[in-house]
Amino acid sequence: MKKKNKVSVIKDLKKIVKLSGKSGVKYIVLVILQSAADGLGLPIIAYFSKYIIDYAINKNRTDLLISIGLIIGQIVLMVLNSILNYYISKQKYIIGMNIKRRMFAHFVNLPVAYFEKAHSGDTIARINGDTDLFLNSLDMVYRIISNFMSTIIAVPAILVLDIRMGLLAGIVGTLSAYINKKFRVPIRKQNETLRKQVSIVLTEIIENISGFKVIKTYNLQEHFKNRFFNKQEEIIKTKKKKIVYSSSLYSLNSFIYQFNNSAVLIYGTYLIIKGLLTIGDLAALRQLGVRIGYLLIDSTESFSKAQDAFAGSDRVLEFLNQPVEKENIPVSGKPCDSLICLDDVYFSYIDGSEVLKGISIDIKKGEKVALVGYSGHGKSTIVKLMLGLYDFTEGTYTFEGRSACDYTKKQIRRKVSYVSQNATIFNGTIKENILNGKLEATDEEVIEAAKKAHAHEFIIEQEKQYDTVVGERGIKLSGGQRQRVALARAILKNGEILILDEATSSLDSKSEEFIKDSLDQFMKDRTNIIVAHRLSTVENSDMIYLIEDGRVEEKGTHQELLSLNGKYSKLYYKDFI
Repeated sequence: MKKKNKVSVIKDLKKIVKLSGKSGVKYIVLVILQSAADGLGLPIIAYFSKYIIDYAINKNRTDLLISIGLIIGQIVLMVLNSILNYYISKQKYIIGMNIKRRMFAHFVNLPVAYFEKAHSGDTIARINGDTDLFLNSLDMVYRIISNFMSTIIAVPAILVLDIRMGLLAGIVGTLSAYINKKFRVPIRKQNETLRKQVSIVLTEIIENISGFKVIKTYNLQEHFKNRFFNKQEEIIKTKKKKIVYSSSLYSLNSFIYQFNNSAVLIYGTYLIIKGLLTIGDLAALRQLGVRIGYLLIDSTESFSKAQDAFAGSDRVLEFLNQPVEKENIPVSGKPCDSLICLDDVYFSYIDGSEVLKGISIDIKKGEKVALVGYSGHGKSTIVKLMLGLYDFTEGTYTFEGRSACDYTKKQIRRKVSYVSQNATIFNGTIKENILNGKLEATDEEVIEAAKKAHAHEFIIEQEKQYDTVVGERGIKLSGGQRQRVALARAILKNGEILILDEATSSLDSKSEEFIKDSLDQFMKDRTNIIVAHRLSTVENSDMIYLIEDGRVEEKGTHQELLSLNGKYSKLYYKDFI
């Protein structure tokens, strides 16, 4: 049996409170108070019309005094409304600031596994677009509560004037509420689909920006343009469906609104002719009836927009429900005198594909250890497990003689300087990028690290030297320059353990030779782990592990492995001699 997809305003309000915390509770309480004050203004003005018209016709002093009292009451409500509006706006600002901070704080604590399965476009859409929709939902909540409060105050006011008119208003309101409820689910469904499609389009834009060189060199402009247009067409189709529902809902409520206004006027005139209603009563009923009709129309628009806003809130909540990275590495260790011991380690991705199959590696303090082999066989995965970027499937991990689970991931990472094959450079200055290795470093320390990485020479040739802005992903620098800035960052961090994950593979021979001497100096008195497929860079390692198909196929020094005349030897002579 198919489960119904129920959409409840109460559930949506609970989600908003959950997302916005105490500020959200304050916001809703303030909105209820302001809506009540605003709603009371409606019968006050209507009754003022009744009594002032009756006074004009009958010259009854009591009617005049009541009219004056009602005006004073309305002025008091206006002052109260202004105060409440100020505090409502203040709470909305606080909620907006907090949700953005909460989203980004959650984002930076997500595990690597999340980023490998989620596209950056979808993540950006959630942090940016969906949080804005969440803030829009606060406005929709305001309108929905305001309309509801005004209606439940206006209907009794009509009943006091004339119970027959009150019953008519009640029937019209019930009919409108029923129609809105029926349209709420399909409109919400279209909005949820629309949000997903928008994130896909954003993903397409990001991929085109990051891959613009490939697009141009392969003459793919027309292909990617058509892909983008096709995705836009899907959005247009969804919007058309949404417009059909929204327009139908608007038309139905407009008909009810016009019917209500006509019925009040015709029936009210009839009652005046029969002497059962005064002209003042009809003026008040007319005002209340028109106002209720407007509330119905506004509720249509509010409910339609609310479904879009609530769909954004759903995606924000879904994002915040993503599990964050575990604080500790959830794996035990066994007695070991070395700095790092991995024993019988297995690792599989979420999809079940097995990457490591019983890996055992022993790294003593001060050693230079190399992990070599062809790409895609698990070398970098081993390093990521050591850093706690992935969680072990099976096996043990001992760090400094203790189980890895005794440390937090931050404690282990604090001891490591890490340089990957694809240097990550942030938009900012060269100095700011190097300082990410040690935020409190002095200018002298930054320059010294740059010199050791052979980056100082090209930096001082820049117009603004260390204050040169490198652009998004360091696009204003060459590949070799980006790598040298990344090396300078690692050198500045001065970790006890240096991990070079194919760190020099993107450098030309000249740049690699420049850096080699500096790295040899920097590697002294620390533990070094080198991931490489260019075996010429690891010949002087204390221990070399040949990784193939997720297993340690061979291990030993360079000379020991060559003497085995096995896979390492074949790899060495095939690719590097």
